Amino acid sequence: MASVISVLLVDDDPALLRALVRCLRGDEIDVLTANGTDEAIALLRRRPTDVLISDIDMPGRSGLELLDVVRQEHPTVIRMLITGAATTDRALAAINEGEVARFFVKPFAPRMLRETILSFRDRIDRVRRETLERMERARIDALRSWAERTFPGTTEIARDRDGTMRVDRAAFDVVFRGRR
Repeated sequence: MASVISVLLVDDDPALLRALVRCLRGDEIDVLTANGTDEAIALLRRRPTDVLISDIDMPGRSGLELLDVVRQEHPTVIRMLITGAATTDRALAAINEGEVARFFVKPFAPRMLRETILSFRDRIDRVRRETLERMERARIDALRSWAERTFPGTTEIARDRDGTMRVDRAAFDVVFRGRR
């Protein structure tokens, strides 16, 4: 079974949020909502999200400002915009500055939004795999660093002429069995 895509919808229009949630929610998509930029930023800091879809024009900080924060703090999040007042200049600015993957002009077909989100599934799965691999490498590096600081020389691997690894038995016993 394919993984569930986490989507955060950001808009100051509660009716639009409810309509989009009804269209998107299901086995393949988990939908979160925020009524504005500050709420969205707080939510993103608490919960991993794959896709952010934000209105541009909102009271307080705009959707473009939100995209800037998300691009800096959560660069792997796929960013999309929706607006009721599209101009070519705004669309180009959003795409170039916020690195927006898609730009939707109201009114739009919610089904098209759902299909667009699902079209990013392979990219999302790849990002998740790469993130897990980075985390695993970081844990291994931290363990090696600790072992080297605690027991100098234990992270060095010696090999015979034929390439077989040799283990310093005394160092192995100290590190892995706690014997001295």
